[in-house]
Amino acid sequence: MSLRRCLLLAAVSFASFHCQLVRGEPAVVAGRTLTEWRAELEAQNETVRLRAAKSIGQFGVAAIDDLADMLSHPDDAVCYWAASHLGDIGVAGRPALSAVEARMARAPLAVQIALAYAGCRIDEPTGERLQVLRSGLSFPERGMACSAAEFLGRIGPPARAALPALEAALKQHAERGGDYHVRGAAQNAIRQVRDDKELVNHQRPLKGGAFRGLQFRDKTPAKVVAADPSGRPNILWISCEDISSNLGCYGDSYARTPNLDRLASEGARFDHAFTPAGVCAVVRSGIITGLYPISLGSQHMRSRIVPRPAVRCFTEYLRAAGYFCTNRSKTDYQFDNPRSAWDRQGNGHNDWRDRAAGQPFFSVINLTVSHESQIRHSEEVHAKLIAGLQPDQRHDPEEAAKHLPPIYPNTPEAQKDWAWYADNISEMDRQAGLILKRLEQDGLAGNTIVVFWSDHGRGLPRGKRWIYDSGVHVPMIVRWPEKITGGSVRNDLVSTQDLPSTMLALAGIDPPAYMQGRVFLGERVERAPEFLFFHRDRMDEALELMRAARDHRFKYIRNYEPRKPYAQHIDYMDKMPTLVDLRRLDKAGELTGAAQTFMRKEKPLEELYDLQADPHETVNLADSTKHQQRIAVMRAALERWQERIGDLGLVPEPILMERMRAGGQWRTTAEPTIQASPQQQATLVSIACATNGASIEFAVGDGSWKIYDRPFTAQPPVAIKARAGRIGFRDSPIATTRIAN
Repeated sequence: MSLRRCLLLAAVSFASFHCQLVRGEPAVVAGRTLTEWRAELEAQNETVRLRAAKSIGQFGVAAIDDLADMLSHPDDAVCYWAASHLGDIGVAGRPALSAVEARMARAPLAVQIALAYAGCRIDEPTGERLQVLRSGLSFPERGMACSAAEFLGRIGPPARAALPALEAALKQHAERGGDYHVRGAAQNAIRQVRDDKELVNHQRPLKGGAFRGLQFRDKTPAKVVAADPSGRPNILWISCEDISSNLGCYGDSYARTPNLDRLASEGARFDHAFTPAGVCAVVRSGIITGLYPISLGSQHMRSRIVPRPAVRCFTEYLRAAGYFCTNRSKTDYQFDNPRSAWDRQGNGHNDWRDRAAGQPFFSVINLTVSHESQIRHSEEVHAKLIAGLQPDQRHDPEEAAKHLPPIYPNTPEAQKDWAWYADNISEMDRQAGLILKRLEQDGLAGNTIVVFWSDHGRGLPRGKRWIYDSGVHVPMIVRWPEKITGGSVRNDLVSTQDLPSTMLALAGIDPPAYMQGRVFLGERVERAPEFLFFHRDRMDEALELMRAARDHRFKYIRNYEPRKPYAQHIDYMDKMPTLVDLRRLDKAGELTGAAQTFMRKEKPLEELYDLQADPHETVNLADSTKHQQRIAVMRAALERWQERIGDLGLVPEPILMERMRAGGQWRTTAEPTIQASPQQQATLVSIACATNGASIEFAVGDGSWKIYDRPFTAQPPVAIKARAGRIGFRDSPIATTRIAN
């Protein structure tokens, strides 16, 4: 090694050591010493083991020997986290370099990228190490590519030799058909490698874009069809996007929402309804399956997961029980929408009006006009939006200054964002009114359960994508004529994760044992929980790992990536004018209070908020002696929940996705086989599929597709068609059998 290199290492080692002294590495992390965490590495429970692996790295240089030992652990995920932590420690981790190099020779690519990162930071970014990271960057699975890009960014300017690969990835994924999350990850890495501190200066456009209205295919009321003779209720979900409880019925004086306020006066308003995460696709994956996203493996935004074989879309159970199930426009489940999930989907249908006489329905209509992107849409589009509102439903930006949460700067752009957010909610309310009117026109309001909910909190900084209440506390209203007293208020803790189990129970169907929500309505209502739990994982291109527990008064947060800033760059989010202002004012040193805290470069290990005294979660009480018992209770509850459901967010995404889809290669569901057994007066038909966990649909003659759950009889001559699909697999070919007389 050259003298210059030796001097450089010595200087960096001293700087690293000095940094440790100044910052002070913790003696205890989340209630345990290093020795106590080390003992949990040998646990049989994967969640316990990987939680320990993540926690040990937070002891910094004091854990170098332990991290070196972890590199030889038989669990690849433990090795991945150890390498990642050693890379963060940098040259002070040099005693572990030989262990890093030894494991590199026998590790899969998913682990090699973390080892290469460690080698680059401990020693230097050699061509061989950078080549490993370039290989990860070009891998077909998003999780691997985003992780490799992030590691290159964490290496910083010494990784300049990788700039051509990063620039190529940026260009590739900027083109049509590219992956915008990988593009964002490459863009962030380029910013860090170049040490580019230039601010994003996105401007709200004057023109362009499209107004997100609501259109029905048929313009006149349908004929009233016969009701289900068994008396089962119809169910209608009106879901919307990206709003917190900013409705008039929730006491928001700035809101103008007459239709939803009326719905609440006719049903129940849920004051403590939440989503388990702060972003749409992650939350929807949990709703459609009945499993918490971190138990399903869908916690990373825009994943392409392969769940375990038993998992189905809960609507399949409704369809099998005779319900007509429709979905208008929105799926977004972290996997391709299975054909077996719905009788009708997209916009090219008439919702419940397409059902057969006597058939109960479950219909979902999702309203997108309140989406985050519509806060920053063009002046032209917003003019069209407010043209459809009554004058008293439009919001003055200057009036918005009185309503801005303390996290936001009181700038003209932030005021405008808040006013447009409120305008969008007014338009969403108008569209919800059209749906409710349509239900009344069809004579169905009296025997239909209506559920209104948002997929997570407001689409503004520290709201959407976050697990503060601004990101997970949502409005929920349920109208059930003659069953729920109008104008009632529910204060029990409810999660959107409870929706599938509850809907199945209301339809008279036993929820599958694997579902993790509770029934919160009807005769089979279950006991309310003491705590709800939340998670934040990869949000677009920003890799993150946070967990939280909440009761009626307190929120506890555990940060597993404390060295990362709160406001990591996310290209899609960076376009919001409020965030542009936050970054600009932060660089100028003009932020104070909660806004200044949000722009910090690191996070605390733990956070605790008293939501009664501090509803915006701005005063962290984690270091308060008075609240240590409360922290201990909530921390223990959170950890028990993680262990009970199996927290797959603790498995590094490249490893998790390799488990699900080795080599990034998709599998295809086997073609179903149809057996026809002649009986005295009809033919008994049974269908099977060799793919474990496949869902099967069938059609008789020219009839509609139905869920297959048991053998059925058919009158010959007739053709029987069958198709199969498993979540995360390609669909099977269609099998056809013709039954002759």
